Amino acid sequence: MAASGSPVSQSIEQARLSSFPLPPHPNMVTGKLENGFSYIILPNDNPPGRFEAHLEVMSGSVNELERQQGMAHLLEHVAYMGSPKRQLISGTGSRSNAYTDFHHTVFFAACPAETPDQFWKRPMLPMALDALLDVMTTRIDEDRLEKERAAVLSEASMVNKMDYRVECQILSTLHGENRIAQRFPIGKEALIRSWQKEDLELYHSLHYRPDNVVLYVVGDVDAPFAVDQIRKKFGALQPKLDAPRVFAESGEFPAVSMRDVHRHFPPVVHRWSCSEADVRPFVPPALVQPAPPPPTAVGDVSAALQSATKLFQHELLQSFSFHLFAKRPIEPVTSAAAFKRELMRRMVLTTLQIRLNVQQRSQPLFTFAAFNQLNWPREGCAVCSLDITTDTKNWQEAVRLAVREIRRLGLFGLTAGELARYKQATLVEAAQHAAEAGQKANEDVLNELMEAEACGHTFMRPEDALRLTEAVLATLTLDEVNAQCVALCEHLSHLDPARGVQPAAIVACAPTMERSGAAFAVTEADLVAVLRGALLEDLAPLADTPVPTTLLPADAVRDKLQREQPRFVPLEGKAQRDEAAAAPPAKAKRSLVGGLLDGVAQAITGAPPAATTPAPAATVGGSTGGVVQRRLSNGIRVNMKPLDAETQRVAVRLYAPGGRVAEDATRPGAVLVGARTMQEGGAFGSMSREQVELFCIDHHVTVEVGAAADAVVFDFDSVTTTPSQEAPPLGAATAAAASKEEVSGVEAVLQVLHVLLTDFLFERDAFERAVQAAHEEFDATVKSLESACQESVAAAITGADPRFLKPNHTALDALTLPQVEAAMRRLLRPENVEVSLAGDLPVAEMEALVLRYLGTVPAAPAAPAAAPQGDPPRPLDTVRPAPGRQLSVFLPDSDERAMGYLAGPAPNRFGVGLPPLSPQPQHPLHAHVALLVLQEIANRRLFWVVREERRLTYDASFQWVHSDGVGGGWFLVSVTASPATVQPAIRACQEALQSLQGAGITGDSLQAAKRTLLQKHRAEQSSSNRFWLELLAGTQVDHVAAKSLRAMMDFEAVLQGLTAQDLQALADALDFSDEHLTTCVGVAAPSAPSHLQRHQPSDVGAAGSTAIAAAVGARCGRVSRRRLSEQQLDLSGRRLLQRREASEAAARQTPSVGSAAESWRSSSAPSAATGHVPTPRGLGTARDAVVSGAAARTETGSPLGMSPAGSRCVGEAEVEGASRGPSQAAVPSVSLSLATWHWLLPENSPRIPRVNGADRAGTCGVRLRAQCCSRTPLVPRLLPN
Repeated sequence: MAASGSPVSQSIEQARLSSFPLPPHPNMVTGKLENGFSYIILPNDNPPGRFEAHLEVMSGSVNELERQQGMAHLLEHVAYMGSPKRQLISGTGSRSNAYTDFHHTVFFAACPAETPDQFWKRPMLPMALDALLDVMTTRIDEDRLEKERAAVLSEASMVNKMDYRVECQILSTLHGENRIAQRFPIGKEALIRSWQKEDLELYHSLHYRPDNVVLYVVGDVDAPFAVDQIRKKFGALQPKLDAPRVFAESGEFPAVSMRDVHRHFPPVVHRWSCSEADVRPFVPPALVQPAPPPPTAVGDVSAALQSATKLFQHELLQSFSFHLFAKRPIEPVTSAAAFKRELMRRMVLTTLQIRLNVQQRSQPLFTFAAFNQLNWPREGCAVCSLDITTDTKNWQEAVRLAVREIRRLGLFGLTAGELARYKQATLVEAAQHAAEAGQKANEDVLNELMEAEACGHTFMRPEDALRLTEAVLATLTLDEVNAQCVALCEHLSHLDPARGVQPAAIVACAPTMERSGAAFAVTEADLVAVLRGALLEDLAPLADTPVPTTLLPADAVRDKLQREQPRFVPLEGKAQRDEAAAAPPAKAKRSLVGGLLDGVAQAITGAPPAATTPAPAATVGGSTGGVVQRRLSNGIRVNMKPLDAETQRVAVRLYAPGGRVAEDATRPGAVLVGARTMQEGGAFGSMSREQVELFCIDHHVTVEVGAAADAVVFDFDSVTTTPSQEAPPLGAATAAAASKEEVSGVEAVLQVLHVLLTDFLFERDAFERAVQAAHEEFDATVKSLESACQESVAAAITGADPRFLKPNHTALDALTLPQVEAAMRRLLRPENVEVSLAGDLPVAEMEALVLRYLGTVPAAPAAPAAAPQGDPPRPLDTVRPAPGRQLSVFLPDSDERAMGYLAGPAPNRFGVGLPPLSPQPQHPLHAHVALLVLQEIANRRLFWVVREERRLTYDASFQWVHSDGVGGGWFLVSVTASPATVQPAIRACQEALQSLQGAGITGDSLQAAKRTLLQKHRAEQSSSNRFWLELLAGTQVDHVAAKSLRAMMDFEAVLQGLTAQDLQALADALDFSDEHLTTCVGVAAPSAPSHLQRHQPSDVGAAGSTAIAAAVGARCGRVSRRRLSEQQLDLSGRRLLQRREASEAAARQTPSVGSAAESWRSSSAPSAATGHVPTPRGLGTARDAVVSGAAARTETGSPLGMSPAGSRCVGEAEVEGASRGPSQAAVPSVSLSLATWHWLLPENSPRIPRVNGADRAGTCGVRLRAQCCSRTPLVPRLLPN
């Protein structure tokens, strides 16, 4: 018998695995009705009492005929929005929506298993299926068609941002050989306007056939009952036309396409980036491209690169991005051999991504870098992608570095140390997926199921995948893995055009000028030359890097414990009051001193905790809350929540109140850049950045640092185990590592926190990278219509407080490393820090680790003041009514679109700034919950008034812009429209808000909003560590008085207790009248409308301003027509030119605007005579956006942005944090003043509030691409809003 682990036994095992078919999920039920209707059902009880039903119609934009471009998307709108049965499930706590992609259209309903309490109890699955059946049997209504036509045209304008155009350029180049390049889901405006209902009925008859759909049902359902209902609802459907014959007779589709490989793939043919031998096993012979002729000259490689390269430049791009792709067939994973192949490829991709990350630490060239290969059934291929973003001055070296590392990996493969590391990481990931199998949410399970079905993979149980992973990894060799390195990297490491091995597309996207205003010159020939040089470099294998197993050796920790003598001390402030309120009747306990000494001994010796409570704690909520609060002797406050929802995982948050409001007003940006500097840093003591990076990777530690208006936050995620505990040992390297001193993932996090609070090094190069990133963020903002408008609104409301601004180039260049370091160290004093832990760890272990690593942080010296320097946090002036303002923003752009905004004063997140709404005392959480409910109601009202009744826009949304610790905020309504309809849309939004006042809050709307919020709250509360960090942050910080632990635990009770009268009082307290509203109209167009004036941005200088104007003016005629044709956007070149000519004619006939308006009512109010707002020193102006406002006036008495003669701009309100000349008003950064750290945001978005609104009734959308690391994350997922 062959010895275990010998080459013979491994060969036997590999042969056995290669023939082993993967087992499908045993609980999955699949079937097909007699009419061809397919279904897949998978019971899943997380969350309990809910399910999701998704109907996938395998027809998207690529299936459209030439005259139908955009029809799949329009029909999606009409079919679901016109469904009477869908309306029946609204108000039940259900969500219904739809989206369109290249290859399919999907309609879904996410519902409770039974109707809510106020309804007659009955199962909701039949109701959800009825709504989806309506889609299959829809009748086109003329009125509904016109409503959705208007919505789609508005949506086309909304998505046409620069990131969308960049993605269109990428996809057009990548798929230049097939119809994907010319079939973007949004369609063509002229065609959309021309269709009649008969056209849509024909499309519906061709594509909405029972044999062309798949129904997925995942959740708390009984499978036999679901099958019975599916038969009853869908069994009678029959096709109306012979669709295959119609498509064949059209002559527009290839005779053989990827649709013949798998019915989920689009009907296209690809030009592959690999050899025939690699393609032939997965596609029919007709789809295997013939090999090109043998090379005849050395220049063939250059020719291959040149033919694949495309350069896209635009004046509104702010950085250089580079994208290199290879296209390969999707390889179904149905056997153990295929499963092993995918595991090896994942390790290879991880290796290269980590190498790029480490290189970035030592040689900072990238803002973003990613290498990946993902299956894209939407495109019918697998795409291997390299995506990098860099500054224009670094692009050549950044491209060389990325190509160099890909070639190195392809030529030499992994090191032995890397193989051991990533084998272990792969097994850890599989073990965690298996442990969380019963905790994965319906939506996540369904997405994985749909992906597996679309790619032809076998969908397995996570437990089976774990067992197979263990078996596969036991046989894995370095040579096998390195063979996959060649397979993934060969288009650069073994480039051979003669065999078809070459990049499929190379796309560079670049600005037209440098920040200085000088032209940025680059050509496609330059790109090819840089690539060619990188391909010819001599390379050597990478050496293994020694990785530490701990950041703080045990003897060093022991010395700290003996020196600092950490202990828990009584709570203070609101935490102390919570503790007293929750204290049980007195019982015999050990003495306080004894408990404290036990805690110190446990931290020093590592002994298990005593059976008694070692210190006073606030344990609130009993079995449902389970939160423990502590305070350390050095002043650090700690919140701990044991939670097993995420098995073997923990989340940790350091919360330092102060944030950007703690900045010195004369040096704005110090905290913002300081937080980024700490994120960019990483060398601890004698360890290099590379070693620290690999230490964090080995311990699965991720960190995100952010500076909000009222706090600096460090968010960590990790595991609760040590590397050797995470999975069975996989070899000698792992066994050797296990024998060394090592720490768990959560210990690693707390070690990092200890270093951050004690010995962190503020490095010069990390500071420079942080400043560079801030420069790029400022550039991105001033070149974005949405951001420019939001900033101008924020400036008008906040009185131009520079601590709410994104600092501009002048401010950033004025910052120094000592200033940034001082600002951060003031905030990170122990007595100003609160740390929260939530995860799969007992409280006793959390306490021991907290004492060991946080308790040993030395207390701050008593002499300096504990509070942050600079102006302390104060209530914003937005808590009082301010005069209304009318602002306008113009952004020079080759394509035309518009945005509208409406804003007014509002309280902070906990109601600070509201007048008393009731003579009776209210719960501390009352205002907070009422604000959430009112936001939900306002979004529904906006949808019905602005879209459904007025047909003015695709989307309008309402959100609060406020925080915990700043004493006020504002509400912001955003609406997408055309330049012709933006003003009526803003007015309609105002009327929708005014309709909420008086008696506008109905009981039905209140109950629907309650159900939506309650569902989200319960789902997050039981399944998310991050939810608890959001909830706990600030509960021991006294400057947010209402946010105590006991108050936050009452969320459900307060929500259920809200009445329509409560919401009516809140709505009536807000002022939606003209005199107290700020409006902003933003227009992007080739030339400014008559009421918008150009300016000469001083940050760029005269040359730069002239260059921008000349570039835009020269490109409008030729570029917009060419680009829109390529991208299939909604505006034709002719119509764009007509609009431009009409706009210029109107400008010649329209007199200059010169009306005066009231000054702002704020602490930094303008003078009554001039409207001049005092401005901090050291700032500059924006470069590209123009903001004008009738309420702000120059010192000469003319409206802002106009000289007395109206002939030129003398001082414009600045966009995105720039400060200005004497007459200009600062514009705060919405991205920093938004509710960044809200503990419960609608849409389950913990950090970035959604501008596009809440889960409202069934608006629809186009999905351009799900965001992933395989492509530059340019475009957010265009889901229905």
